[in-house]
Amino acid sequence: KERRMSSQNVMRRIEQDGRMTVGVHTASATLAYSDLNRLHTNRGAAGAVTLTLPAASGSEGRYVDVFVVADQNVVVAAASGEMVAHNNAAATSVAWSTSGDKIGSGAKFICDGTSWLCLPNQDDAVTLTIA
Repeated sequence: KERRMSSQNVMRRIEQDGRMTVGVHTASATLAYSDLNRLHTNRGAAGAVTLTLPAASGSEGRYVDVFVVADQNVVVAAASGEMVAHNNAAATSVAWSTSGDKIGSGAKFICDGTSWLCLPNQDDAVTLTIA
């Protein structure tokens, strides 16, 4: 007899297993609260992908990891004034769009309840050579 698991049970099982949940986006998406606390990639995307974060209010202590896999532009957007990024305390988006600097780039966005704090995975001013 086939037994189907609900998405909640699958998530619970993944959490108990200790594995990180990965969201793959080939098109733009507005992230729901259920999409928080996981990694998001653009693997397989044939065009630009914009990921819109939920409101900072109610997201305190949650995070979103973003990692660029496909050589396509990736934008992470937030409501006006709800993102803090390098030298901008009221940013609305962060984009990976510089040719040659996309694949392997990314950031962690952590919410303090007021803003999404952008912590890049690497300094964009540094070109890494990976062998």
